[in-house]
Amino acid sequence: MKTRTRYDLERSFTGMRGVADVGPDGWDTRQEAVGIPVALDVLEIHEIVFMERFVYDLGQHFVWIPRDEKTLGTTNDFYWVEQQTLVELKSTRSITPRYRSEASKIRTAVKKSIQNEHHGKGVRKDSFLLDFYGTRLTRKILYQLSTYNEKNPDYVIRNLWYADEQGIHQLVQQHG
Repeated sequence: MKTRTRYDLERSFTGMRGVADVGPDGWDTRQEAVGIPVALDVLEIHEIVFMERFVYDLGQHFVWIPRDEKTLGTTNDFYWVEQQTLVELKSTRSITPRYRSEASKIRTAVKKSIQNEHHGKGVRKDSFLLDFYGTRLTRKILYQLSTYNEKNPDYVIRNLWYADEQGIHQLVQQHG
């Protein structure tokens, strides 16, 4: 089973601003409280904090998908009940996210999932949720992200949302 990254390395994620360290047992307790048994998967601290917000602040529901430790194939992070879709969560360390780095995270995940899918080791990632808590978003990046599929025709996605202090917002929705 994987081990959790130390708090001092995790606190640089924007969603971690103002979040105090509660120690290893405290993070295990918080992970269990949000509905993900530690025996199933060990989440990174920024993932625990995001999932707490997702459930408690945003009123959403999910089923966590554990990492595939046997084949090391790709998995999505969770099934989002309200959207009825599998989702990959991506977080940022940048207070002012840039299109190039955020699109690169998505493109890399899609590319790796396609390669693994061809080798029978995982699933296709095509729906993403960006954790933009604690960031300063510009209209420019939101527009650029909304045109992700046009700029990345080889790595098209079905859905792209971001979550921030105002809620969850959809940027890409492709039918079919």
